[in-house]
Amino acid sequence: MSYEREIVAIIKLRVDIQEILQRLEDNAAGDIGELADALIERVRALVRSGAIKGREVELLHLIDSLVFQGSEASTQILIRNVDAVLDLSVRLGVTAASLFKVPPDRIATLVRNFDSTFRIDLRTEGYTRWLEMMPETTLKPLSDFRRLMADGMARGLPTNKIAEAFVNGADLEIREDGSTVITDLPPIRQKIDPYLRARRVVRTEYARIDNTASIAFSESYGATHFRNFGTGDERQSLECQIASKSEPRTLASWASWVVDGLEIGIAPRHVANCRCLMIGVPPDYRDTISVDQIRKAGGIE
Repeated sequence: MSYEREIVAIIKLRVDIQEILQRLEDNAAGDIGELADALIERVRALVRSGAIKGREVELLHLIDSLVFQGSEASTQILIRNVDAVLDLSVRLGVTAASLFKVPPDRIATLVRNFDSTFRIDLRTEGYTRWLEMMPETTLKPLSDFRRLMADGMARGLPTNKIAEAFVNGADLEIREDGSTVITDLPPIRQKIDPYLRARRVVRTEYARIDNTASIAFSESYGATHFRNFGTGDERQSLECQIASKSEPRTLASWASWVVDGLEIGIAPRHVANCRCLMIGVPPDYRDTISVDQIRKAGGIE
């Protein structure tokens, strides 16, 4: 059976939704980046002033407090857009339900059920997950500085070099063997880093919620097979290129699919910036839509 008309509508709507998602992501990333930068600069100013000499334990307590406050505030910034992301996911899910000829009254029931259960679960899961991950992502410079200082103090080592590196905006890392790596960063990178860290987190987490909601809503109206809808441009990864050309698969098949040693998996893929979406399609679905049709619909740039 041909589903060209429905697929074109899905691709067009997906393109429109991605533009809205990008605005949400940009706003959230900007706010989180500014917050992280302000906290980092606050500690740098304190260290630079020399006020912490002989009071390193107090400094560690202060950093703990700031990291907690920053994690909570960053999580709240992410949470405030969750409902908007879910609204977009459900909107696309309702359109995709046309592939299954789901009656309007049934769709309305599915939307109410989703809102009363799954939406709440996703908000709760997101809050817990983000609160735990913020110290190691957007607030990583502070967390690394705190660990290095604490380690140096515990071992009776001079911590002045670590403090100097932090003040100068160096990248502080701890290797698996316990040794430290201090890399000087150019001033422009120092300013961009908090935003880039926040951007990766925001895009990855909103894509995770988008895909989780899409899969859950698709399953609610009986979908067992999923097609990967990606964005065909120069930024698309090899995994996503392969996935976007694949015939529909079950989630189990997607999860275990490996091509020449490359794990394809379920979207979102790779560390960050995956723009793919898993959408449920009928088992008899076959791609009959042409590349030109996809391009006109906006699925290929």
